Amino acid sequence: MSSQAESWDADLADRATPAPLLQSWAWGEVQARSGWIVERVRLAGGALASVQTRKVGPAREAYVPRGPVPATPQSVDGLFAWARNSNIARIVIEPEAPEDIGELLVERGFARAAPILIGRGSGAKSACSVSSTAAHGSGPRSRSGAAGAGSQMPAPRSRI
Repeated sequence: MSSQAESWDADLADRATPAPLLQSWAWGEVQARSGWIVERVRLAGGALASVQTRKVGPAREAYVPRGPVPATPQSVDGLFAWARNSNIARIVIEPEAPEDIGELLVERGFARAAPILIGRGSGAKSACSVSSTAAHGSGPRSRSGAAGAGSQMPAPRSRI
C-alpha cells in the first residue's frame, strides 16, 4: 500500500468509526479499474470525499458513495463548491449521516435520485442517494434548466 493510500485511510478512520468502506483508497482503486476516474478530495474543515467521476455525453457527473466523511453542513457545502469548480454537471452523494441532513440537502438543491449500481450486475443499491444538478449555478434548477455550460441536459427531479 502506498503512503498516500495509508494516509487517506488513516485520516478516514480518524473521522468515522467504522470508516466507510466505499470511501477507502482500495475501493477507489477497484472503481478506477471499472472505468471511473477517482478524485480524492480534502474539504474545508478536514472532511474527506473519494469522488468517482465519469463523462456522460458532453457532461461530467460525480458519485460520492457514503461521503463526504463526516457529512456535515460545512462538508456538503465544500463538496458542492468542489463540484462547481470542477465543472461537474450532476453530483450524487450518499452520506452516512442522521436523517436531518436531508433538510440541508434539499436547501442545497438536492433531490432523491435513482440508486447507483455498484459493479456490474451486483444488484447493490442504496435508497438514500441524492443528487443535484445545480453544481454550475447558485441554486436548484428547474426541469428545463441547463445542467452545465452549453449543455441542454434536463435536470432530473423527484421528491424526497
